[in-house]
Parts: sequence; structure tokens; C-alpha cells
Amino acid sequence: MSKINQNSQKVNPIRFELVDEDTKTLGDVILGNVQEFNSGKREWAPMKEYSIWKFEIPIKFYFEIEMPVCARILSFQEQGCDLFIWAIVDVNEATETRAFSIYGTGQPLLSSSMEHLGEYIGTAQQDHGQFVWHLFEVKKKI
Repeated sequence: MSKINQNSQKVNPIRFELVDEDTKTLGDVILGNVQEFNSGKREWAPMKEYSIWKFEIPIKFYFEIEMPVCARILSFQEQGCDLFIWAIVDVNEATETRAFSIYGTGQPLLSSSMEHLGEYIGTAQQDHGQFVWHLFEVKKKI
């Protein structure tokens, strides 16, 4: 079992001292930085550094976006006159190419089956509801 004692020194970011009761080892844990104590292996491991990023969405039947690996999409909306997705990302991860399709309400769905449509991300209205777009993430080019 580990316990954390806040260090009396004022530093930014906040620094804690970690005492592992099993091994009697000491180490620093720095919140908001890239260090974390991995008690299972008794060693320091990189900490994930998360942030919310936005990615512009073009109005195209098929398009690709470079995003950090394992980015989790939160929302699809209009901002200003453009469309965006917001995603939680690990800023230290490598990037991967992710593929998307966008359809307007009433447009034919150019897919051979419902499973080829991909995973539904969300619906966004543009120009005060004049245009309504439905975004899907696809696993391969359609």
C-alpha cells in the first residue's frame, strides 16, 4: 500500500512524495507532468498527458484526419461557420489516420450496408439549421 504526503515546498506543478509501504521506497509524483509511480512494477512509468483538441471537419463524402492514437471523440458541432469535432487526446501519443464520412439530411447513403456506414459520431446543424450534417467514422475507405 502507498501513501502520499504533500511536500511542504511550493512548486509548480504540485509535487508529492510517494512512500511505498511494501518496499519502503521513496519517489516524487509530479501532477500535471509525465511521471507516475507504477507500484506493480516498482518503477517510474510515463504518465498520460490528456488535453481536449478540436479538429475541423470538411463537408466531403470521405475524408481522413490525423489524430493521436486512442483519441476519444466527445462532440461534433458548428463553431462560427465551420464544423468541428472535439476529442480527448494523449498529447504524447503518436498519430494515426482516421477516416470519416459526412451526410446531409436527405442525401442517399452511399454504402453497401448499414455496417459499412461506420460508427455514428453525431449530428450538427449549420447556418441556423439550414443544413444538418451526420458524421460517421469509417474503418476503411468506402
